[in-house]
Order: sequence, then structure tokens, then C-alpha cells
Amino acid sequence: MPQVHGRQPTSEEWAGMTPEERVAALTPEELEGLRQLVADLPDYILPSYPFDLPPHRMPLAQYVLGEAGAWRHCPEARCRRAKSCRGGEGPPGFRADREPLRQVLFLTHMLYIEHFTEEDVAFALTDSQNRYEVFGIRAQPVRGGEQLEPARPARRLRAS
Repeated sequence: MPQVHGRQPTSEEWAGMTPEERVAALTPEELEGLRQLVADLPDYILPSYPFDLPPHRMPLAQYVLGEAGAWRHCPEARCRRAKSCRGGEGPPGFRADREPLRQVLFLTHMLYIEHFTEEDVAFALTDSQNRYEVFGIRAQPVRGGEQLEPARPARRLRAS
């Protein structure tokens, strides 16, 4: 586990660390494991991948992005009307909001292939304040650096 001052950092400490500080907190074994994990990832979900999604990955991407709610923010009216990613020559919503949606693809891979926990996914979404969800897992609202409890649904008054 990462170490800060000889102990494992709390989630609040970890959230307040820069990416460089997080890497520095890793042990050599953890760092090597992280390098191996990145080497094994599909190239299309890495931030350095310069192109749109490969055509053979389009059905998966349309499904994942549809579940993430990408259609709500898509520049294509047909996607918003259909309430799903309609794709085409590459998902237009993906082109419009590339970084957050690439994170959704990455976290989906990590959740189902690499055994991330739901808490890991929620932490990653919260840390980047990603407005999308990964199969029902959403970023927790943050105000002024403190975690807030999820909002409770408002009660409906009965008509008399």
C-alpha cells in the first residue's frame, strides 16, 4: 500500500495529493505492478491514444457511453432524442467530451476486467469531478473540499 510518513494515507489525504505525490508514495513493487497494468491495457482507452475509437470497438463504446449518460450532453440532437449513443462515424459525444468519456471507458475496463471495486470507481469519478456514471456509480458531490452525503429524494405531497 502507498505510504505517507510511514503509514497508509487516508482517502482525504490521497484525494489532496498531486499525481506526482501519489506516484512518489508507491513502493517499488506497486510501481512495477502499475507499469505492468498500464502495459496490458487496450490502447484505445489510454489518454495518449490520438484517434477516435477503432471501428471494431464501436458497439462496446456505444453501449458503455449510453449507460454512462453521454447522450445527455451529446452535440447530436438524434442522440439526445433517442436517449442513447447513435454512433455514426465515431461517437459524436465522445469527440465533444473526450477526456471524461475516455475515463468512463477506462473505469469500465478496470471494473469488469481488472477487478476495481465500486468504491475505487466512485473515488476516481469524484477525484476528477466526472459528470458521467459507470453503470450506476457516480461521482460524489464535493463542496469546498469536503464530502457531502448523497441527496435524498424529495417527498411528494399527496393530493387531497
